[in-house]
Parts: sequence; structure tokens; C-alpha cells
Amino acid sequence: MRPTTRPARADDGDGVLPDRWAQGGDRRSFVAELDGAVLGHCRGVDSSFHPGSRTFILQVDPDLPRDLAVATAEALTRAQLAVSALPLRLRIGADDWLERRVMDACDGVVEQVLAPWCYRVGPALRAWAATRAAAGGLRPVEPRDEEPLARLWARHYAAQHARWAPSAAPDELRRLFAKTLARDSPDSYDRRASRVLERDGELVAAALVWPEEEAGEGREVNLVSATYEDPTALADKDACLADVVGAREEGERLLIDTHMTEPGERIMRAELPPAEDSQWTLLVALPCAGGQLRPFPAGILAEWDAPAWVRGAVGPARP
Repeated sequence: MRPTTRPARADDGDGVLPDRWAQGGDRRSFVAELDGAVLGHCRGVDSSFHPGSRTFILQVDPDLPRDLAVATAEALTRAQLAVSALPLRLRIGADDWLERRVMDACDGVVEQVLAPWCYRVGPALRAWAATRAAAGGLRPVEPRDEEPLARLWARHYAAQHARWAPSAAPDELRRLFAKTLARDSPDSYDRRASRVLERDGELVAAALVWPEEEAGEGREVNLVSATYEDPTALADKDACLADVVGAREEGERLLIDTHMTEPGERIMRAELPPAEDSQWTLLVALPCAGGQLRPFPAGILAEWDAPAWVRGAVGPARP
């Protein structure tokens, strides 16, 4: 017997949100069951930050036999795809074998590749920082920077995601990010650890250092600039990051994203010492009747140390 799917109800168990769990859009939620037992749950989550995206949440009982887990995951995914007007998007790491099976079964498309992002402060990273000349106007965040920095963040975020996950307009992003960026928010960036670069009275770049989410994991650093990735912008972001490194304690871990579609981020990764961990991540879209897919350009990986499973998922480069 194979599991069947139906819209989720409030009494389907802990962690299961009932169908139409929020107002607006296709806020659908399904469960898979067999002989009256709920085996898994899925839902689609729309993003105000990325209006064309729908995140796919898939939860399958971890104690199921492997074949039944695969059948459950595929049944839930197909139920969600059948009612979705947007591709379903999910993150897949090396250990996410079930999501990889779903990707293969549902013709998933890799849209983005994230390289390992953990860099430990030590001799190698400090040697890199020493090659980045200190820039005049480089300093910690001051109260007068709050609004200019919010504008800078929004413009950079929109440019950074334009190729592969188009965002809301910068003015809308500023509104959406307002709570996170607020000085009194416990989740906001660390003003003392972060750095801004001012030139001719204007903020042109910044390194925003965020609180550590889990002890020992590391602190995420976002690098932003007024122009996205011309040579001046790259040098400005390098200078901000180098100043952050210089102020951190030995052994601290900094988390610096590399979206492999982005030339400027690839340049920085090539010049930084090797990342500490080996975790690569795929951002994958599962196609449906509507929405747009943006396949990752496989040729980008030609000169990088991506593991075999990443190369296999992306597929061969086209001539």
C-alpha cells in the first residue's frame, strides 16, 4: 500500500498546520497517511521579500522505513505541486538524501549553489586581512548611520538577488527589514562589531556582523555596497571585512556566504583562505504549471572544488 494525501486538519498532530493556515495566496498544507496514521506533512510558504518564491516545508516521520519515507515525501510533494502557482523552493545539503530523491523524482532544477561559508579567525585569515589596505572613513556603526545603512542594505540585497531570486523593490525591502534592522531588536546586527565605510559624507560599504544563533556555530557577516560589484565596491567590502577580522578574537568563526552565480562573491572566495567546513548547499526549485525557473549555469563550477554530488545535481555545462 502507498500513502495517500489530504488537506491537513488542526487535529493532525504537533507541528502540523491546518490547510489554509494563513490568509492569502495558496497557503496549502497537506498530510500523508496510511491506515489512518499520519506519516508526514508539507506546506508552502510565500515570501514578501521574494514575491516569486514559495518555500517548500517537508516533514516526514524520521522513523519510517526508507522506501516508505520516499513514497511519503513524493506523495506530499506532488500534492503541493498540484495546487501551487509558483515553483516550490527548498535547500538541500549533502545529508538531505530524502530531499535529493524528491528533487530527482519531480525534475527539480538547481538555481543556486552556496559554497562552504565558515572561516575561522587565525593566521591565514589575518594574513588575508593584512593585504587589504585600511581605508579612511572606516569605523563602527554610529546612530546617524541607521537610516543610510538601511537604504544601503536594501539596494544591495535587491542587486545581489536579481539574477536568481528577484526580490521586492528596495523601498519595500526597507519596510520589511525595518524590525530586524532596528537598534532595539535583539536579533539586529551588532553595532560594535560591524563596520561601515564612509566616503565624501556617504556610506559606500559595510560589513554587518550578526548575533550568533547557536553557541559555537559562528557569526554571520553580510557585506554590502552602494554599487554592487565594480572593482571599487569589491575593494570597499574587502576593507570592511578585513577590519572586522582585525577586531575579532583568535578562533572565532565568521560565516560569509558565497552565492556562486555572483562574480564578486566568487572573487572574494577565491582570495580568502579555504573555508573551514565542507558543507555545500543547493537552492532547488521544483517546477509546476506556473512561475519561472532560473537554472544555475553549470560552467561556473568548472574551476571550483565542488563535490561530486553537487556537480551531479547541477548537471554538465552546456557549450
